[in-house]
Amino acid sequence: MLQQLMQGWKIVSFNRRTFLLISLYQLFWTALLYIIINQLVTPILRVLPTKEVSDIASQYFWLEARFLVAKTDLVVPYLYLFAALLLIRMIISPFIQSGAFGTLARSRQEGGNNSFISEIKQGWKPFVILYWTKAIAIFVPIIMVTFPIIKPLIANYFTLPAGGISITHVALLFIWCILISFIIYGILIGKVNQLSWQKSLALLIKRALKLLGSALIIMSLALVIQAIFQLTFPLIIGVMSTIMFFILPIVRTFLKAWTVSTHIVQLEQ
Repeated sequence: MLQQLMQGWKIVSFNRRTFLLISLYQLFWTALLYIIINQLVTPILRVLPTKEVSDIASQYFWLEARFLVAKTDLVVPYLYLFAALLLIRMIISPFIQSGAFGTLARSRQEGGNNSFISEIKQGWKPFVILYWTKAIAIFVPIIMVTFPIIKPLIANYFTLPAGGISITHVALLFIWCILISFIIYGILIGKVNQLSWQKSLALLIKRALKLLGSALIIMSLALVIQAIFQLTFPLIIGVMSTIMFFILPIVRTFLKAWTVSTHIVQLEQ
C-alpha cells in the first residue's frame, strides 16, 4: 500500500497544471462563500446581545429573531442565493471531476500530461450522469425523512417537535449515502481506467480494504493538518489569518487529488 501511495503522490506531482486548475476552482468557491458569509454575519454580530444585557432582554432578542426567520421573508433572498450557488456548483462539478480524474489516469497510463479540457470533452457524459444519479439517490431519501418535521419545525419557531428524527433513520441515511458515494466513485475510477462498470464493481469489492486503508491514511494526515491550522488560527490576526484561511482549501485539494491518484493505481486491472 505504501508503494501505491507513493505512486499516487508522483501522479499528482506530475500533473501540476491540473492541480493548479482544481485549486483555483476551490479557491473561487471558498472566496465567494467567505465574502457572502462575511456580508451576512458581520451585521448580525453587531446586534447580538452582549454579556452586559439582562437574561430577559437576551431571550426577547432570540425570540424576535426566531419569529422573523419563521414568519417573514427576511431569509428568503439568501435561501434563493445559496440554492442558486449550489445548483451552479452541481452543474460545474462533474465536468471538473471528469477533467481531473481523466488527466490523472491518463498520465499514469500514457506517461503524458493530457489536456484538462480535452479530458472533459472526451469523458464528461458518464461523470454528469453518475453525479446526478448520486445526487438524486442521496437527496430523495433525505427529503423523505426530514420533510415531515420541517413544517412543524418552522411553525414552532425552530423548536424541534417531540420525537424529532429517529436515530435509526439518521444512521441508515448515513450508511446509504456512504454506500452510494463509494459505489459511484469506484465506477468513475474504473471508467477512467477504461474498465466496464461490472469490472469496476468487481474490483471495488475485491480491493475495498486497500481503498479504505489508503483513504484513511490520507484522511488521518488531513486531520493532523486541520488540527495544526485550528491551533494556529487564534495566534495569528489580520492578513496572515486570511491567507491561512485560503491556504487550507489548497492543501485539502492536494490531499483529495492524492487519494484519487492512489485509488486509480489500486483499481488498475
